[in-house]
Amino acid sequence: MAFGSSWGVSKAYQAQVEGSSPSVGPTGEAVFPQTAPQLCRSMIYLFESVDNAAALPMVSNFITSLKPTYRKHSKLLNEYLRQKTADARLWAKEVGADIAVETATNTLDMMVARELRGEDWMTDEEMRDELYLYLIAGTETSATTLSWWTKYMANHPEVQYKLRRHVLERLPELQDRPPNFEDLSATNTPYLEAVVHETLRISRTAGGYARETTSDVIILGKRVPAGTTIIMPTVTGLEDVENPIFSVPGVSASDATARSEALRNDREASATRRVGYWKSGTGRLFQPERWLTTDGQFDINAGPSLPFSLGQRACFGKNLALFELRLFMCVLNQHFFFEALVPEQNSFEKFETITSHPRQSFARPVPWPKE
Repeated sequence: MAFGSSWGVSKAYQAQVEGSSPSVGPTGEAVFPQTAPQLCRSMIYLFESVDNAAALPMVSNFITSLKPTYRKHSKLLNEYLRQKTADARLWAKEVGADIAVETATNTLDMMVARELRGEDWMTDEEMRDELYLYLIAGTETSATTLSWWTKYMANHPEVQYKLRRHVLERLPELQDRPPNFEDLSATNTPYLEAVVHETLRISRTAGGYARETTSDVIILGKRVPAGTTIIMPTVTGLEDVENPIFSVPGVSASDATARSEALRNDREASATRRVGYWKSGTGRLFQPERWLTTDGQFDINAGPSLPFSLGQRACFGKNLALFELRLFMCVLNQHFFFEALVPEQNSFEKFETITSHPRQSFARPVPWPKE
């Protein structure tokens, strides 16, 4: 999707797995030898070089960028992106800006086509950064969310059964063909949509978002000057009526209404809370049903959750990410049941890079019995 051609990662892994015998890991898991293609290895190295826990991240990242290994991988990827950008620009000039915009089949072609038409001009460095963002945000976040999903499925067999029945009842034709974009929507498959959003809410693949104010603004009755960086953590999606994420001095934690009112000095209607709180004691539980109305429809405003941020500056890959998650969850659920794991393989401990990963990401998929 980024460049119009694949790096061949999945095929490389598949060939290696099919042609090898696994060894046994420390918790009894099967370990397959896998070596990613060079471009993928370089991308993974740069990704894992980001130290989110550093006391001085700018200094830490600068020191990392001086290391020979980092420079080698960075040079390889930058040269690849430079060549791909040059090829895309040559193609756009040959076919013309208007035709290029209409026929672009990937992100890079669309970017250079719009640039040629004078709509969105960016420097080469800005375009490279956008492509890096697309590579990371378009793959790592969805893959990590699916890792969490397999863990929740193994721990909630009732959700697996319910989801499979729901999809087959709503879309019986999927017994004979794979799902497409039109099939999987909040309207057609509301319970699937609920499972997707519940996984995003509770896994918190993205830890939060940062936005810088461009002018003085009033937020919850407090003046915030221009140039202020505002951090919006996704952990607020775990808040329920009696369990606040952030306590309010002098206000009972169990009084949700008082907590909201204490935070909000401005009484204008525009400052009221758009969504309520999750039911008491359920904020940290995996319950897809929380997203459904009494008549079984999906309700995006059922409660607090912020997996993609909001507004014009929300995640630009939101729609793609949601479709990827719907598709993978639907197909995997239709073909496999994820059996329970032994305690040694079932830790929910996480570690942070740019995204929040499960430290253990094991699964025991078995085919559903034939009906």
